[in-house]
Amino acid sequence: MTNPFVPTFGTSPPVLAGRSGVISRLETALRHGPTHPDYTLLLIGHRGYGKTVLLNSAEAVARDKGWNVVSLSASSGTFRSELLGMVASSLPDGGAKLRLGSLQVLGVGASAERHSTPPASTPPLMRTALTSAADHMANQGAGLLVTVDELQAGDIVEMREF
Repeated sequence: MTNPFVPTFGTSPPVLAGRSGVISRLETALRHGPTHPDYTLLLIGHRGYGKTVLLNSAEAVARDKGWNVVSLSASSGTFRSELLGMVASSLPDGGAKLRLGSLQVLGVGASAERHSTPPASTPPLMRTALTSAADHMANQGAGLLVTVDELQAGDIVEMREF
């Protein structure tokens, strides 16, 4: 019999052996919300122990529950901009805003137009973007899961802001 394990760096194996307890805890945390102790989770371990595969499983669980998932690697060098872009694209209108275009007083009419928010002189805070997306998902009866792989390789300033 051949060994079914082949190291593939993040690709899910045919069987995720020995992880059912952690996955069950994640499912429970997603069901119970922010007051559950496993709602915010940090996975640590040596290279090849299956951390990325476990993140992939957590993402699948969240998607099955109707959550939006933002999956990032901190080692990309563009963590902040990727996070903000993915969060904006997870919203149904892509982060567009509704703006009043014209207004008639006596004719009792108004028009509105949808436009993408122009780049601000100050980039939005990660917290603001994440809160907006999470609020939107909460209104839909779901949530927003953000997974970050290779956290140790991220820019320290960005990781602190995150």
